[in-house]
Order: sequence, then structure tokens, then C-alpha cells
Amino acid sequence: MEDVAANSFQVRPAELSTASRNMGDCASELDRTRNDVALSLPSTVFGLLPEAAELAAALERCVQRSTTDLSDAMDLSANLGHGLASCAQNYTDLDTTHANRIGRVIEA
Repeated sequence: MEDVAANSFQVRPAELSTASRNMGDCASELDRTRNDVALSLPSTVFGLLPEAAELAAALERCVQRSTTDLSDAMDLSANLGHGLASCAQNYTDLDTTHANRIGRVIEA
């Protein structure tokens, strides 16, 4: 069933399902990006500067902040995807229930 009419508005579960899959893909991509960003470098990569340890510590803080933000975005995307899938399924189930009830009334 492509369109569902409920309470005087029209719903398109197929589009909700597509959006759900897209959000799942987004969450996966954010996870891959987070894994790519999660790096740790020794202070020696900055050379033999007196500030090398400070630069490495600053990089570590930046990486930690970035991976935390990416994790949060990944979780939100995954949750939105699950919510959209649930919404689409609920509309489809409701429409099926109503169609069955109408069918029984027509047959009676």
C-alpha cells in the first residue's frame, strides 16, 4: 500500500522507509569516519620542539572531541532511522487493520 489515509491526512510509508534506510546509511558512514579520525600520534611526530608534547596533547583533545561528536551524531542518525522505520510500519499496520475491518463490513 503506497499511500495511507488516516485522520484526514495522507502518509507515504514507502518514503518513510527510504528515509529510514538513508539514516541508517548515514549512521554507518559516521561510524566509519569516526574510526578514521580516531588516531593517536606520539609527540615525536612534531619534531624535537619544546612544544611537541603540548601539540600532541592538543591533538589528542581535538581527536577526542571529534570522535565524541561523531559518535553522538551516529547515535542520533541510527535512532532517527529506527524511529522512521517504526513509524512507517505502524502506518502500514494501521492501514491493513482498517482495510480488513472495512472488508468485513462490506462482506457482511
